[in-house]
Amino acid sequence: MLTKPVRTVTVFLADRDVESRAVTSKLIAMGEGCEMLGSSGDGCDVVEQVIRLRPDVLVTDLLLPGMDGFSVIRELRERMGADAPASVILADYTSPALMRDVRAYSVSYYFLKPVPGSRLIEAVRNASENREESSAQEEDIVAVITDTLLDMGVPAHLKGYQYLRESILLALREPGVLDSVTKLLYPTVAKTYGTEAAKVERAMRHAIEVSLDRGNIDAFQRIFGYTVSMLKGKPTNSEFIAMIADHLSLRLRRRNGERMFTVR
Repeated sequence: MLTKPVRTVTVFLADRDVESRAVTSKLIAMGEGCEMLGSSGDGCDVVEQVIRLRPDVLVTDLLLPGMDGFSVIRELRERMGADAPASVILADYTSPALMRDVRAYSVSYYFLKPVPGSRLIEAVRNASENREESSAQEEDIVAVITDTLLDMGVPAHLKGYQYLRESILLALREPGVLDSVTKLLYPTVAKTYGTEAAKVERAMRHAIEVSLDRGNIDAFQRIFGYTVSMLKGKPTNSEFIAMIADHLSLRLRRRNGERMFTVR
């Protein structure tokens, strides 16, 4: 009986500690079907090398000189888009704030050091497989969000349009972010775009107001019902995001035959 060949997963390692980097590189290289493309201890250098080498997975230390692990991930996604590698983070500590960032950045795996070699290899392989499966799905979901916002008349040139799109995607990934818009949602979006939470809130509000004043009221009413009118007031940012996320969640489930979907 023929066995399915193991696909080679390419990996880049970022670790500030030279000795740890050497040990971890050797562990990954020894893993079945894993190939080390390179390693670095500086965050800025990691970004440039990953863009050049285009690995499937980035295994990165959280604390890197020049640019921390989350900043590296954000920069790669901004510059590489869908071609950015899946990410596995290694850290010396944990905290509620750190775990929020892990979720917000859709990190595939997070480990406290030291990590057993077998667990790291398994995580690398799973991260690569999940990246392939979720890439097309997320692109599809982003396209649906984009079409919905444009149909409602949210101008694509406004910064608030980008922030709303990211917020709706976050709400589909982690519905709990809407329970703490000020403390969690706005700061998360702000960190992604390198701005301030207050500016995110204002830009969203402006985009919603513009779309209500100049946009397609029929599209609003399809999602919000007839609760949206000049007499009954305008939806808050959180109401706007929650209603669209809920509408799209139901729409995507119906289209996929009630099959659960996830956004990584």
